[in-house]
Amino acid sequence: MDAGKAITLKEARARFEELRLGTLLILSLIICFGPFCWVLVVSENRWLWIKLWPLLPGLFTAVSIRNWLSRYRVELPTWELLSLSLLITLILLALTLLLLQRVRRRRPAVMAWALVIFSLLSWITYWLYRA
Repeated sequence: MDAGKAITLKEARARFEELRLGTLLILSLIICFGPFCWVLVVSENRWLWIKLWPLLPGLFTAVSIRNWLSRYRVELPTWELLSLSLLITLILLALTLLLLQRVRRRRPAVMAWALVIFSLLSWITYWLYRA
């Protein structure tokens, strides 16, 4: 491609549909963990929150499951809560990667919806942090 030649929308769409798996993985990681960048500016227990960063996308769901189970007098220890958070995060990340890989023509829509969902989870997690 020439340096001065403009790319058409059709060519840009074709290039976007032909992304490699590694590029899609990096995009998924950015979409999944990018909204949780507020961890870097936390004033209290910063290092603890940075260590918990890989678990944060699934933390709200795990805490919700823990609260639901406590109604039936089932207690989850902290290590089980963290393991559940990691499992939920991996499922969400795999689902995002799978959708980005399979739905080629709608990748921008998949990316937008995933970013909205992870941003919402980030906002709720930040709310839990502030409480």
